[in-house]
Parts: sequence; structure tokens; C-alpha cells
Amino acid sequence: MITLYDHPLSPYGQKVKIAMREKGVAFETVSPGGLGAGGAAGAFAEANPRAEVPTLTDGGVSVFDSTVILEYLRTPIRRLRYCRSPPPTAPGCG
Repeated sequence: MITLYDHPLSPYGQKVKIAMREKGVAFETVSPGGLGAGGAAGAFAEANPRAEVPTLTDGGVSVFDSTVILEYLRTPIRRLRYCRSPPPTAPGCG
């Protein structure tokens, strides 16, 4: 499952969530604690050393910066990972 670390007021996070919903990508959102206070820790801090949202984790891959996340969602490697289990039901699979 894809995890998107996000804050509800982040326009960059909103951009990524809109794109993922339009593509039909299943994901869960997590709002990390300690943002802006220098107290980010745990899986979020491991995924993004800058401790900024949005941050996407997909298996062992961590991607941050909304533009880079959108590019990751468009890549053939990502599509192969997303479409690997038959039958491919996601848009763009096949």
C-alpha cells in the first residue's frame, strides 16, 4: 500500500492527492506530528530527511517533493509495480 505523508492545509499535498485519485491509485494518508517544530520522527523522518510534506512511500521507495512524486507516478517502473498483479485494473495498465 502506498502511504502519503501529508498535512490537510498543504497545497502540495492536495495536488498529489488529486492526481492519485484521478489515476485510481489506492493510498492511505498519514499526518505526521512535529511538523514545523523540528520534532518529526519515526517512519516519516526516515522517509524524508527534510521532514517536509508531501512524502510518498511505496514499498521500499520514498519520494518527496510534489512535482517529483507526480513524475514518479507517471514512470513506467511505477506502472509496472502497480500493474504487476493480474488482472490489471488500474488506468494505464495493460
